[in-house]
Amino acid sequence: MSMIATKCLACKDATGQMVAHTIQRRAVGPKDVHIKTSYSGVCHSDIHTGKGEWGPKSYPLCVGHEILGTVVAVGPAATPSSLLPPTPSSTLPHPPPPSSTTLPL
Repeated sequence: MSMIATKCLACKDATGQMVAHTIQRRAVGPKDVHIKTSYSGVCHSDIHTGKGEWGPKSYPLCVGHEILGTVVAVGPAATPSSLLPPTPSSTLPHPPPPSSTTLPL
């Protein structure tokens, strides 16, 4: 299976300093969607993770998970939901409470 060379910014150590880095990604699998990232955000959780504040990490460590990009490949078994971010359960519609339940105002 061929690998995909991918440029990224990575924390070089627990100082959180980010440096240019290249990682090797596995080839696109049957259920995968390959997105060429154009922009990526770095949030506080990425900073804490990069500094190892939430437990020890292996470095270099590529952080960042909020991305904007272009789909460049789709595996043959990928479904339309593979192209969408997961929906937090808090945003899903909830059924109304049973009519015999009284809720405080």
